[in-house]
Amino acid sequence: MVFLLVRWLAKVVRRDLILLPVLPFHQWRVPFYLVWLLAISLVFILARAGILPRIGLNLVLVAAVLFSVQGLAVQVNLLSRVFPPWARILFWATAALFFAPVILFVSVFLGLVDQWLDLRRITGAMGPDRSS
Repeated sequence: MVFLLVRWLAKVVRRDLILLPVLPFHQWRVPFYLVWLLAISLVFILARAGILPRIGLNLVLVAAVLFSVQGLAVQVNLLSRVFPPWARILFWATAALFFAPVILFVSVFLGLVDQWLDLRRITGAMGPDRSS
């Protein structure tokens, strides 16, 4: 019964869904206003009044996850310029096994830096969102 319900729902959603163009992963970027979300959440953490630090910490974690995905996109883009495909697989396998915390920290940092310096040189790929 659940299978039939899910199948019917998928048909309804597919019919009404307007598909947006999807960029390749190495060109993906978050909107610039998320930098302000990060700044405001850091102010909430420093406020130390009531529930604001908890809200701030949760917002910092959300922003960090989004910036880490953008940082991974920067790393994928930069590595695709330097290494052949087999070396990229070897690099990511080694990084995942031995340097996962470092890669995550570097990803968040690169995601933030890419907001201002455009490390991949893809300005305008996401449209008018890039204006701060």
